[in-house]
Amino acid sequence: ATSGNSASLDTGRLRLTQTSGDLDLAGGIDMDGDFKIYTGTTGINFSGTPKFQVTASTGDVNITGDINLTGAINIGGVDNIITSTGGRKWLYLDSPSNTDATAPTLVANTNYFVKPGGTGVVLVLKLPTTAVTGDMIRVIDIAGNLSYNCQLVVRAGSNIELQGDATGTTLGGLGVAHNGGELIVNTPNVGLGLVYVGPTDAAGTSISSGDQGWRIVEV
Repeated sequence: ATSGNSASLDTGRLRLTQTSGDLDLAGGIDMDGDFKIYTGTTGINFSGTPKFQVTASTGDVNITGDINLTGAINIGGVDNIITSTGGRKWLYLDSPSNTDATAPTLVANTNYFVKPGGTGVVLVLKLPTTAVTGDMIRVIDIAGNLSYNCQLVVRAGSNIELQGDATGTTLGGLGVAHNGGELIVNTPNVGLGLVYVGPTDAAGTSISSGDQGWRIVEV
């Protein structure tokens, strides 16, 4: 090994070029501790122009090439939000009846196959209260049992509007009317999508309180 301001190191598998500061490795890098970069806003660049860049000061990752994955993608605490085949996440809810007290709370950006059934049944589903603008939920009745006497009730949180309204009913075993927006569905085999409108959009533009809440985006 050699050292000094103008010296370089070349062991065949490890090469340090003093004049440029480049370090070339022929093998992998194994570390027991953290990998730390002290380069201000420069970050780490890979493949020239760069095609892959991590900016140290912000944590931003910029990729200009293709991304090839063989597994699912987890984002924002939602596992398998994109499946390994590229589909969106769908869950199965086999809940033939429900009350407001025991109703499941749906997860934002997750889709649901629901199976309501029976006579005089009310299936209650609660929308998340922590949604942000653009969050979506889709629900499909796969049993085909919805009717005037078998109803699906989708409820927003307290004082949160659904389709521009923040009042509800006593369906689902409530002694008093639900104090948030509510959607009552009795069309068999129906599928619908809901999107949340929050206080700001993706660009940070303010949205008036009267326009906020859950909206039907597709049926």
